[in-house]
Amino acid sequence: MCSKTLVVGAIINRPGAYIEVRRKNMSAELTPEQEAQVQERLQAQERKMRDEFDDIMFSQMSRLLKLMKEHFGEEVYQVFVEEKSDGIRRRWSKIAEEHGDNSIESLIKLIWDPLPQDFEYTMEKTEAGFQFKCTKCPVADKALRLGIGEQMYYAICKNDFAAAEGFNPNIGFTMTKTLMQGDDCCNHLYYYHEYNNHERKAKTI
Repeated sequence: MCSKTLVVGAIINRPGAYIEVRRKNMSAELTPEQEAQVQERLQAQERKMRDEFDDIMFSQMSRLLKLMKEHFGEEVYQVFVEEKSDGIRRRWSKIAEEHGDNSIESLIKLIWDPLPQDFEYTMEKTEAGFQFKCTKCPVADKALRLGIGEQMYYAICKNDFAAAEGFNPNIGFTMTKTLMQGDDCCNHLYYYHEYNNHERKAKTI
């Protein structure tokens, strides 16, 4: 058995091994089925590494916020959100400029379409605006599993407000429930200020 075949076998049968695949040199030896197996194994390893990295980053950020809250009180969350929101608004303003379309439909497409399949949600266009009901969020699942839902609500969920404002100052956004806080869903509502007053709330789902 040639060494290249042994490498392919190692990738397929040893998921913990880190092996660099030089496709240009090996393509002549691989059958389509072997190529698919190799890619599937590498993608699985990449997902595992990304998940482990996320766990570390989530835990570190949560620990920092917990320590700050212990020393400075609940106000630290608001300061954190405001400081973080400035950069988010600038980034989404630039995205809107580059995209050439700052409508709600465009914002929704940019935010929601790229989400992995393990997100579960529905969207309904109503008189109030574009109402989303998200019933499955792997980010919330991970945070709650790690016991850091409170901190990640401010670190992640609150970003949606600044993103909408930065993308188009005339776009309003609100939500009254989140999976991150233990609710049964996230009820995101996007609307135009010119058609809705600022006190409109996401409908109860």
